[in-house]
Amino acid sequence: MSVEYTSSGSVDKDLSSNYGLKIRNTDWNSNQLTGIEFWNGLNKVVATSRIISQMATGGATGDNLLFQTQTNSGTNPNPNQPSTKMVILSGGNVGIGTTEPKNKLNIVGATNSTTGFIVNANVGITGNYSVGNCWMAYSGGINYGTNCSAI
Repeated sequence: MSVEYTSSGSVDKDLSSNYGLKIRNTDWNSNQLTGIEFWNGLNKVVATSRIISQMATGGATGDNLLFQTQTNSGTNPNPNQPSTKMVILSGGNVGIGTTEPKNKLNIVGATNSTTGFIVNANVGITGNYSVGNCWMAYSGGINYGTNCSAI
């Protein structure tokens, strides 16, 4: 059983659902949003974070899942609207730092791994990373160097 909240404001018991909470947007609009909004703090003027289900285009291609958080404003309360930091597209591609991932995992920005990256379950990047060292994949292998702008 679950409690169902709809965009029209009704609250119903849903005996057919195995999930404790169901949020239903009863509209049918391209790219419409349904989500959970978090407000941490009494004096907040905007939400602090959100988890959003976005109808992908007209609905035939499934839904995207967006994760939004506030950026640092340096003021309290933080007036910044949450923005999307991670997305899972309906086709399964995951984007961190991008809302349009082109691969199964697309990260925009610096990444850090303490145990390396595994490619094809056997080949990977190992070793230590220090500031100024760069890795770059190219056809046939991986290039490592200390001059990031030259790679």
